[in-house]
Amino acid sequence: MAVLTKVDVEFYGVPRQRAGVDRVQLAFATSSVAAADVMDLLLQRFPTLRNGCLEDGWLHASCTANVDGCDFISDPATPLSCGQTLLVMSADAGG
Repeated sequence: MAVLTKVDVEFYGVPRQRAGVDRVQLAFATSSVAAADVMDLLLQRFPTLRNGCLEDGWLHASCTANVDGCDFISDPATPLSCGQTLLVMSADAGG
């Protein structure tokens, strides 16, 4: 598999507890990656994220996602580029 896109994922709050790690790097064989693709692969690697973090291919209402610490996203179709970081956190993380 030729890797074309790498996306780092950082977990905070409950998602970190469920995943059991604070970060992971995901590799995709395509140049076009959507946030939903990242969530699908996360569920494959960390099935425990189904418990209150991810549901129906996207975030549970108690969680949120942020790209590069700058933009909160709510659309599963949000494109991600190689080298970007997706933060997955409890919606109340950080107070």
